[in-house]
Amino acid sequence: SVASWRWDRTTCDSLFLKGLWHEIDWVNAPSGYLDYESVAKVATYHPVGADELYISQQTLLGVQRFGGRLFTALGFPRHCQHGYSFESFVDHHMELTQYITNMPVELREGWDGWATAQFKSAMKRAGRYFLDTIRSGTPADACLDGWLPSDSDYFQITSARMTSAKPILDVRRAFGSFFTTAPLVVPGTTPPTAPSHSDTSAHARLGVKGTSGSTPSGGNSKGSDKRKLQSSTPTDTPGAKASYSKLLDKGKTLFLAGRVYDLESIAKKFNVKQADYCWPVLLSTKPGAQALALCPDHTNHGGIKSSFHKCPPQFNRAAASAAPYAKPATAALTLSSTPFRRVKQAMTHQEGTRSHSDD
Repeated sequence: SVASWRWDRTTCDSLFLKGLWHEIDWVNAPSGYLDYESVAKVATYHPVGADELYISQQTLLGVQRFGGRLFTALGFPRHCQHGYSFESFVDHHMELTQYITNMPVELREGWDGWATAQFKSAMKRAGRYFLDTIRSGTPADACLDGWLPSDSDYFQITSARMTSAKPILDVRRAFGSFFTTAPLVVPGTTPPTAPSHSDTSAHARLGVKGTSGSTPSGGNSKGSDKRKLQSSTPTDTPGAKASYSKLLDKGKTLFLAGRVYDLESIAKKFNVKQADYCWPVLLSTKPGAQALALCPDHTNHGGIKSSFHKCPPQFNRAAASAAPYAKPATAALTLSSTPFRRVKQAMTHQEGTRSHSDD
């Protein structure tokens, strides 16, 4: 029963004695809210993967309710006059995950892992602050008036990254037809399952995969069937993701999945002719033939073993993807490249037109 539910000793030590809050799994059993929920609802939950613990709105809501009760019992006020409360921390993290969810898929790489790391970093800072407070030699200072101290950099770091990514989204809004992206799945809803060969729906053409272990009919699929469905999806076909990259500055610069590559410098570094290679495929992180999905001219470039897609001698993708040959597509880089250099002027003119019309 719920009345008999208890945490295990190791988790209690991490919470109360060691302040190792970042090492606690706040979602899965035996330390997370799902363990309590399984007792309360007499149900069994599948474990949530380590890379998905703190990037889902649903799990964060569970963590907020569960952790909120625990920290209140520990002596923290629900609303803090100094610093931040646990509730406001999770609210902000849910705002961050919602921002990530709304990003185009091709620009989302690396964000989930970074958000998880920031969540754990804030937990670690709060746990250390808790120990410093209760161990204070001055009774007046041993007051839990804030869960996270006001000088914590979590809010500044996360807000700054969201702000720095905004110009890239502005570019996409200004050139809506310049980029294409797969439809997003509304958080909390079931994504489409992998289509059958006879399925001619939009989901089949998009090749959106379903949840692990399911088939279009809702039954469990065998491993071989699952691999067959996934390997035959249209998103893996040559050229299916060609719109994820764009050549800028008359072909001198490549915009690919949120990064800007100086193709002239890369070709010079490896002593090759730039026009002899398909750079979106060579610079892709996709393994083998999967990279062909980024090929902008697969009809003429051929297969993965063609000269266009064969790596030049001594080619090193990691080196070509690092500075000074490539950088994240910040506003300064992207908006200074043709045709993006006029985006800010166009958007400024649009805002000015709106202002005059309002007057």
